Amino acid sequence: MWLYGYMLLEVVRSWQLACDVPLTTFVLGASGLGLGMALSDFVTDVFKNPMPPLTKLEHTRAKDDRRRRIVGYGWLLALVLVWGALGLYWLNESVTCAASSPGIFRLSLLLSGVYLLVVLVLVLVLLALAIDFCLSGKLRMVVIFEQ
Repeated sequence: MWLYGYMLLEVVRSWQLACDVPLTTFVLGASGLGLGMALSDFVTDVFKNPMPPLTKLEHTRAKDDRRRRIVGYGWLLALVLVWGALGLYWLNESVTCAASSPGIFRLSLLLSGVYLLVVLVLVLVLLALAIDFCLSGKLRMVVIFEQ
């Protein structure tokens, strides 16, 4: 949360500085999304039920909750990919932001670098899955999300 809070403070401090592309909006969106995710994770950790599901109805509800969470994570991934691509485009089109608002420009560089690393990891995982599917289809990838 400290990083996202710092980004938010930098956006507020640099809001009136001249920039030819909306990099402040890019950093503001990334910091808002990060703060929202951190706060929602904190709230769900504090108020989650410590008991495992006991009845069949509770198992069904837990299964439905997992499905909704997976769909939500998919939408969140799509949002991050679109927002990161838009920020990367704005960063490449920027001409005057490096001189007029260097803090926002550097934060945009950092966010774009992280975005490129996430895309690289996604591409490598998808490539490994595609190669396995074409060769044997016997590899099983297990991803564990711990609360």
